[in-house]
Amino acid sequence: MSRGLFIVLEGIDGSGTTTQCARLKAWMEARGRRVLTTFEPTSRVLGAHVRAGLQGQLKEAIDPATMALLFAADRLDHITHEITPALESGVDVLCDRYVASSLAYQTESLPLEWIRQINERALVPDCTLFLRVDPDVALERIGARQGEHRDLYENRDMLVGVASRYEALFARGDVSATILDSEQDMDTVTRELEALVESLLER
Repeated sequence: MSRGLFIVLEGIDGSGTTTQCARLKAWMEARGRRVLTTFEPTSRVLGAHVRAGLQGQLKEAIDPATMALLFAADRLDHITHEITPALESGVDVLCDRYVASSLAYQTESLPLEWIRQINERALVPDCTLFLRVDPDVALERIGARQGEHRDLYENRDMLVGVASRYEALFARGDVSATILDSEQDMDTVTRELEALVESLLER
């Protein structure tokens, strides 16, 4: 049995990663592939704590370094219990956010090298696809999707900073990714993603 493909979609909040993961899954399954879609932070125990912290639902505040460690721990748990078993059973894995998100989001206040170190045991994806979108466009999408309720990172200053840090990661070669223009209409982005994944399937 051949190993499944591990594909990651990255982008700032509002870039469309969740929508495009669902669309890619449907397209791949129509081609006879078995596909698991997953996301980070996860819905497992550690991921639930991370999400509660991002949504301001915890009774006590969590400092950025502790939050980064929780993200990294949730990721290792994710790899051990979901991603690796699926890949080894021949199932393709589409992951909505992964290590690059930590490198872009958490380095607002923490050293890049430290974030890299606490994630050094993370499994390397076969492909990372980055959906590039202007922060103002992303905020419009977030507002249309959920009104005034926002997570910790869903404000303009944060998104501008995160977008800039993503671009710096790509420019320095810290993260290898194929970049797509996510400001195009949704169907066009989907077709471009399908073409990229098609090339992976043909290898």
